[in-house]
Amino acid sequence: MEFDKEIVKLAWSLDKGLRPKDVMLQYNLNFRTARKQLQELVRKGLLRPVMQNSYICYYEPVQGVPDMFV
Repeated sequence: MEFDKEIVKLAWSLDKGLRPKDVMLQYNLNFRTARKQLQELVRKGLLRPVMQNSYICYYEPVQGVPDMFV
């Protein structure tokens, strides 16, 4: 739960969308672990994927995220 909170804070702090690479560099994770964490936050409704063509390019925080995550 605490790690989720940190990733959501990172998503809000970036001017651009949050990519798995951003999570990899910030928290020293491999690509699959970073992508898994982001997909879990999408499932929880805290992030939303932004697709171009048929690929997810980055993730954005959902508007109205609970105060406990900001």
